[in-house]
Amino acid sequence: SSIDTWTDLSGNAYNATQNVVGYQPTYSNSSGTVSGNALYFSGDHFNVTPFPVENNYTEGELFIIIKTSETRQGHFHFWGNSGQNGHLPWSNGYIYEPFGRNSRFAFLPSISLSNYFIYNLTAASAAHSVRINGGLEHTATGGSVQWGHSNVIGKSREGGFHGYIQELLFFKAVLSESDRKKVNYYLSKKWDLTSVVDSDGDGTVDSSDTTPVGI
Repeated sequence: SSIDTWTDLSGNAYNATQNVVGYQPTYSNSSGTVSGNALYFSGDHFNVTPFPVENNYTEGELFIIIKTSETRQGHFHFWGNSGQNGHLPWSNGYIYEPFGRNSRFAFLPSISLSNYFIYNLTAASAAHSVRINGGLEHTATGGSVQWGHSNVIGKSREGGFHGYIQELLFFKAVLSESDRKKVNYYLSKKWDLTSVVDSDGDGTVDSSDTTPVGI
């Protein structure tokens, strides 16, 4: 069924909404379990009470549970330089990532994007980073923080995202390593990803790690 509202559970009322039926993502649950709950985007998108661009955040961090088997023009967000498009991924397999940045960067992900994974992005004046399932994938130094059109989920400058999203968390600051490990572990447990996520980055996936957050 089509979904017109994705409720923000933080208490800040940044609800994602879409009043046009033709642009509404649809609810999906292929497994019939809690860990199978997702929203399917086929070029659709939500509008969000504008943030972080209107709040002028100087840094930020995002976690999203996502998967896609498509190679299209679109990305799930437009949260960076408004003149540069993001791709998750492009037809060459590379991700072009503009999150919170005045210029995008490109990298080849180390895993297939066709299964659910934790995609973690940070943006700050000194550096930007990408982590997948707890592991560091790419860092970029220099540049500046820029949020572009941060009131949209499900499309970027030149195209819509095609794939599944289960959860999205945004923080208005870059987390400490300790807190990041805890968020990774929370998400890996909630969405049944412990067999692929290494929350503390010690080389052992959470399902086999007696101290998955390094404690």
